[in-house]
Amino acid sequence: MDAWAWAALQPWLVERPKLPVGPLFCVIVGPTCGHAWSASAARMQLRSTAAEAGCGGDSHRISCATLTP
Repeated sequence: MDAWAWAALQPWLVERPKLPVGPLFCVIVGPTCGHAWSASAARMQLRSTAAEAGCGGDSHRISCATLTP
C-alpha cells in the first residue's frame, strides 16, 4: 500500500482495538440496526454490490501470488 492508503486506514487502526472481539460487520441502517451481521450475509451483499458495479461473476479473482505478465 502507498502512504495515502495507510493514512486513510490509520483512524480505523486506532479505533479497532477498542472494539470488542466479535463480528466485524454490523448493521447500521434498517430494522436490525445494531445487531451483528452474519459472515454469509456480508459475503452475499458484497457479491451483489460487486455485480452491480460491473465486477461480478465473470471477473477472475486474483491474489498477490498471481503472476502478472
